[in-house]
Amino acid sequence: MGRRVHYTQKTCKRCKKEFLPASGRSNFCSRECRMGTVPCQHCGKDFVKVGNTTGLFCSRDCWYKWPGRIENKTCPICGEEFRPKDHEQKTCSFACSDISKRSVERAKECAHCHGPIRPNAHPRVTFCSRKCANSSHEREFNTSWRPEGSRQSVGKIGYMRIKVNGEWHLEHRYVMEMLLHRELEPHERVHHKNGNRADNSPENLELWKVTKKDPAGVRAADYHCPGCRCFEHQPSAPVDVLTELDQLLDEAIALAEEQERRIP
Repeated sequence: MGRRVHYTQKTCKRCKKEFLPASGRSNFCSRECRMGTVPCQHCGKDFVKVGNTTGLFCSRDCWYKWPGRIENKTCPICGEEFRPKDHEQKTCSFACSDISKRSVERAKECAHCHGPIRPNAHPRVTFCSRKCANSSHEREFNTSWRPEGSRQSVGKIGYMRIKVNGEWHLEHRYVMEMLLHRELEPHERVHHKNGNRADNSPENLELWKVTKKDPAGVRAADYHCPGCRCFEHQPSAPVDVLTELDQLLDEAIALAEEQERRIP
């Protein structure tokens, strides 16, 4: 067995009384001297502070009754004023809560198939089944249902893509391929003359052949005004790319036929 240690008396740092400490690190004669006493913010009664608390209230009842914790509310069912236990409580009792849940407005028609929804469904339910909910979410994030010729942006980089024959293509490269009547090589880049990547009209596109990544920007000769960035403040007008390409192809065919007639 270990040797028994006898401590000498000490003087309490708060009340200055002599006491026999239980260990060598004891500096106070009691818990009251160690933690101190403070008045309750609600009832004004002095109490000993407890660890891991705010140290403002003497009991849980005073904390609930303190006017500064939360404001009183009016029950929307019975009209009586009550003090809620938290900010989410809306009614004064369970009876009023049941009445409010039965009287809340619920969706009567499915948001996907427009079929009926069961009358006792949760107020937040907007679909008649899990199948309709999944189909609606898939339609929101899936682009396969979009019609031919649909255009949409590619993230935040400014490029546009177009749906052709059930597949999505970068619109500026697709337009250039239609103009050249061939697929672009890996070292070929399509440059936007005015710097607006959403403007994929044939007049705004230019083919570059580069050995590395082409530099970003616009030629000074293509500026609308000094330091021009006017396109950033103007919404890009929708371009019917397929219609323009058809017109260009018709003009090219007509020009080729005319040249054939001139040849003897």
